Amino acid sequence: WRASVARDALQARVDPVAIAYLGSAACADCHDDRHASWHRTWHRTMTQTADASSVRGRFDGAELRAFGGVTRPVETAGGYAFEYRDPQSGAILTTLPVSRTVGSHRYQQYLTRDPDSETYYRLHWLWHIEDQRWVHMNAAFLGDDVQHFDAQVSVWNNNCVFCHNTGPEPGVKNVDELRERARRGEPVDVRSELRFDTRVTELGIGCEACHGPGGEHVAR
Repeated sequence: WRASVARDALQARVDPVAIAYLGSAACADCHDDRHASWHRTWHRTMTQTADASSVRGRFDGAELRAFGGVTRPVETAGGYAFEYRDPQSGAILTTLPVSRTVGSHRYQQYLTRDPDSETYYRLHWLWHIEDQRWVHMNAAFLGDDVQHFDAQVSVWNNNCVFCHNTGPEPGVKNVDELRERARRGEPVDVRSELRFDTRVTELGIGCEACHGPGGEHVAR
């Protein structure tokens, strides 16, 4: 009877949407060999906080010119940043700090965070790890040789977050506001105006990215 009850409980249907993500560390107690194997993979370091241990690019201040723009990757007191300069005068137009990295094996892309939300934007240059050189994002995709400098800038929260992280919750903050403006006939640019309060259980591709949320499994 006990075995029957246990079997029925283990085979009971569950709604995966209602199950909590716990993070890969929760898997290690029972699956230590599998956890150690995963820990050695590039999946774990797919998305990381930008710091001296994760950034692979050469932020040495060397000038980068492509698609009509001038950029300098630089080290700052707080970490790393891209300086954007006027192509004619050389004056600094803006400096965007690097908050996160995406990729650590083939090439590495860089994200900056909107200071007023958890909205992250993919910046203009990637670091090609094998070739040890910078590549403009426009040149990383098949497209016209004549493109706007910002053509491949994208929002991380509604794009990259889903495949390169574990347990993502996009958390759009201002969708009702944008809908109301659209109803009034005002122009709305969803690509640039959406603001997010995104949360992930784990940066990078953890165990639960493939096996599903583990809360129920651990509880049982």
